[in-house]
Amino acid sequence: MVQAENAKVHNKKLISPIWLLPIIALVLAGYLAVKSYKEAGHRIVINFPSAAGMEVNKTLVKYQGLTVGKVVDISINKEAGVDVAVVMDHRAGDLLKDSTKFWLVAPKASITGVEGLDALFSGNYISMLPGEGKSEDNFIAELEAPALLPSDDGLYVRIATDKLGSINIGSPIYYQQVPVGRVINYVLTRNKQVIISGFIEHKYTHLVKDNSRFWNVSGVQAKASLAGVEVTTESLSSILAGGISFSSPQESDLYLPAIPKTFRLFDSFDASNVGTQLQLTAATAEGINAGTQVLYRNIQIGEVSDISLSQQGVTIGVDIYHDYAELVRRDSLFWRQGVELSAQGIRHLDRAITGAAIEFLPGSEAFPSHHFELLSKAPERPALGKTIKLYAKQNPGISKGAAITYKAFTIGQVSEVALAENFKQVEIQANIYPEFQSLLNDRSYFLQSALVDVNASLEGIKVSSGNLSNALSGELRLVSKGTIKTNSANGYPVFLDQAQADRQLQLSQYQKVVLTASHAAQLQVGSSVDYRSMIIGEVASVEWQAQQNNFVIELLIAPQFKQLINDKAVFWKHQAVSVKADLSGIDINVAPMQTLLKGGVSLGHTDSKIGELAPVRILYDEQQAALTQARYASIRFDSTLQFSVGNAVKYQGFDIGKITDVNLLPSLSSQMVTVEMNGEYADTFLKADSQFYPISAEISLAGVENIDTLLTGSVIGVIPGEGVYSNEFVGLAKAPVSTQLPNGLNVVLTTPTLGSIKIGTPIVYRGINIGQVVQYQLSELANGLDIVVNIEPQYQHLVNSSSKFWDLSGLLFEFGLFSGAKFKSGSLETILSGGIGVATEQSNSADNTLQQGQRLPLYANSEESWQTWAPQLLQR
Repeated sequence: MVQAENAKVHNKKLISPIWLLPIIALVLAGYLAVKSYKEAGHRIVINFPSAAGMEVNKTLVKYQGLTVGKVVDISINKEAGVDVAVVMDHRAGDLLKDSTKFWLVAPKASITGVEGLDALFSGNYISMLPGEGKSEDNFIAELEAPALLPSDDGLYVRIATDKLGSINIGSPIYYQQVPVGRVINYVLTRNKQVIISGFIEHKYTHLVKDNSRFWNVSGVQAKASLAGVEVTTESLSSILAGGISFSSPQESDLYLPAIPKTFRLFDSFDASNVGTQLQLTAATAEGINAGTQVLYRNIQIGEVSDISLSQQGVTIGVDIYHDYAELVRRDSLFWRQGVELSAQGIRHLDRAITGAAIEFLPGSEAFPSHHFELLSKAPERPALGKTIKLYAKQNPGISKGAAITYKAFTIGQVSEVALAENFKQVEIQANIYPEFQSLLNDRSYFLQSALVDVNASLEGIKVSSGNLSNALSGELRLVSKGTIKTNSANGYPVFLDQAQADRQLQLSQYQKVVLTASHAAQLQVGSSVDYRSMIIGEVASVEWQAQQNNFVIELLIAPQFKQLINDKAVFWKHQAVSVKADLSGIDINVAPMQTLLKGGVSLGHTDSKIGELAPVRILYDEQQAALTQARYASIRFDSTLQFSVGNAVKYQGFDIGKITDVNLLPSLSSQMVTVEMNGEYADTFLKADSQFYPISAEISLAGVENIDTLLTGSVIGVIPGEGVYSNEFVGLAKAPVSTQLPNGLNVVLTTPTLGSIKIGTPIVYRGINIGQVVQYQLSELANGLDIVVNIEPQYQHLVNSSSKFWDLSGLLFEFGLFSGAKFKSGSLETILSGGIGVATEQSNSADNTLQQGQRLPLYANSEESWQTWAPQLLQR
């Protein structure tokens, strides 16, 4: 018997692997096509005046030395010029904006150098300067390369002139013949003025001052006179390419680029050095020519600029150099001086060849002038030398004309004695003869010379007298070299005697510290400054400032204690007697006798830095306020409220400050309360929208709140704001309703009347307080009340949407003929102060969870069935 084999079934494959090859080829072809499209570049068209210097497929487009494109076609534009088609590298697409500039770079030689030197070897090319704006494909080429600003962080200056001369782009800018910059551009304005843009290298920017003077040094400048020929040039490069030089006064402020300024370009150094121009009138100009020197003590301070005829004779224009312009005053004198013959011999013989000079004598008046008479000979008046300023706390018994002596020799005299504008000192103007000016230095001061000086000691009595000839006008004695430097820039001090001088000069080496305070207490000049009971300085002055409504106290700290004045130093008034009483006892601290008599200031240090060293610091009333860096604020309250100094400023029961001053305002309807806020809380509570309100005693059936204020007056409560810093506020008449809800579950209960419910009324669940009333207000339609209650977080699981709330306040008494009498009351607390009861019917589930702000009714009474509810309320 032949047994048949079982047939085998083979499933035919749907796709043969051979088909993967064309699929891969198709994907690769697509990738190459996309890549070729992206890297194809951007085609743009640039319009040039002509195609000279450009060739198709040869001329390149470069940016910062990199090739970013190539010319592919050149065609004639129907309107003007030629259109050059350029294919830009695809990576340069972001540079093609509507303000991008293109120009042709070709070799160009000039005096200042060779431009486009690289084009000599690589051929002409098109350069570009990226701009801003929208993408663009059509551009108009620049005729010249734009002014490219240097890449470093130097200083740019604007210089104005009426004519450019030989100055060009690239011309150097010099300072004392050292090249410090160069000209980068120039433009002609509508008013026909040339504005030159210059660049100063970074390491030389400090040389440019606010009143720097620039002048043209191009070419060669020559000046010829009887005195000879003067030829001036800056450098060989400035002769060929032009140049600008400048100078800056040492005492001038640095030039600030943030405040733009255009400097003037003078024709020469002499023109730039002119500080003021004067006009002298004379009958004749004999011996005077353009260029004649103006001399002061044989030092040239100016020169004659021009001479012209006038109705009175001749008018002589004089340029006074900038450094000497301050010498010219309304009573200054000018006179012609040539060769001088006298019994003592011949002076100024050189002027027989160079011509006469104009001599000058400064004046003493405060106001300048520009018009003077040229005298024919020297005036009959002594030529005093340097005018100096002296100052004293009180008039040392001198008047105008008082002699100034040194070792019994008269070296000058007083020209004016006047009270200072601030009435704080006496100011004295004096002239020192020229030959004695060298005696003045930064250690000089002056002493009053008494007519009779009596010095009594254990060794006997010594009587000395001064110069009797100076008895009427007084006398000042110069001490040339003292032991301590004085600030001679502000004047020289005058002392009554040597002892006062020694003391004041010693104090001048002390470090000054300026404090402000609302009141000065017992402080006076000479009050001590102590650190840990050691005297380290004294009070130098105590002054009242009416506009700021405070006192300014200046302290002097001895040099050996200067290191104590740092960014942690604080100051407070040293109380004569301080008493601190508490339950632990009474602490009485009595200050030293000197402090008892004159008051004093104490210095201490905080644990952390209080910021940068401020020019004016606060003088605190107490040590605790200083160490906590307290700040002060003023609050205007209604005058009917009662506040007392020392009462607290509170936030949620915590003391954060205290009341330091209470003043009734002139209107009598308001009072100004000054509070001292602890430093750690000041930044939080001294905000523009913070709210300050009185906290007073409240008496109700539930008890008395804030009972301590019955005797001491109201304390101040505060709610912090979020505005900017402020120290002036208007207080509220009562505590505001808080708009910020506490943590937990906050729901709204609706009721037609408020009853005895108030803020703080407890929410009671089975006799346990689980929350309280935090807000209440009229409903939107004013037909009821909305009471916001807060359920504390740990009790949120006790309530859900099946919960019933009812009023527990007072007593409930019901009577019926058939039902009888029924009496119900809550706890004694709820009887007196009110309360809201709550009962929950259903166990917690996802469907009955209460949401924040959900509204529920507040019932007047509870039903008996509510008390039998016993759901399972597990914490969520």
